Amino acid sequence: MPLLIRCLIVGSGTTINTSLSPTILAFLGEASSEWPQIRKTIVKDGFIGSIVNFDSELFPDKTRKTLQSNFLNNPEYSFEKINKASKACGPLVKWASTHVNYSDMLKKVDPLRQELKSLMNETEQSKKESADM
Repeated sequence: MPLLIRCLIVGSGTTINTSLSPTILAFLGEASSEWPQIRKTIVKDGFIGSIVNFDSELFPDKTRKTLQSNFLNNPEYSFEKINKASKACGPLVKWASTHVNYSDMLKKVDPLRQELKSLMNETEQSKKESADM
């Protein structure tokens, strides 16, 4: 039985519910914190694929900020506590936290990335102009 399914069978305890709610909110666009809806979403065929193929660069700022304030700043939302309740849900928490933090970092360095892109374009233009001379 896959670990994710075992995570669901463990039950609808607060710790596990806390770990899965933000994961679904952030990565699948589902805002429900009700256990039956979480369970229904996770057992869908595309759930694991959507987690595996998640692109942090497309993570909406609003969702990232919501996760940061409502979950990552919550002392109950920690890998240690949730992993103790469920060995399957613990890695989901670590994965979600990592993506939120990475997305936050991307947001901070985006101006530098844009400047680099602009400079690269200017360099290419200068090379073309030099070649034409």
